[in-house]
Amino acid sequence: MHLDGGEEEPSPWTIWSDGDYSSSSIPMDEGMKEIAWAHINTCASCGGGCAPGQTKVIFGKSFDGVCNADMAFYRPDSEVLECVKKLLLMRKENIAV
Repeated sequence: MHLDGGEEEPSPWTIWSDGDYSSSSIPMDEGMKEIAWAHINTCASCGGGCAPGQTKVIFGKSFDGVCNADMAFYRPDSEVLECVKKLLLMRKENIAV
């Protein structure tokens, strides 16, 4: 995960995420999954090496044309930030294993 922002600090800002954290022991309810799915980042052939995108399973749902950065959260509100917080905890757990 990484944070990114434009010239108009502190907004816009973006949180980029990658990885399917489905094997995590941290619970992800359907509402949080819906938020993650709504932020799937499709490949835009930017030169990052994923063109034309990949088929990936994110929290049990398959998506085509997905970028290397699986999800992009642009200008996240408080509800979206709660989802991102869970993703961070899942990633931390994944790294610790």
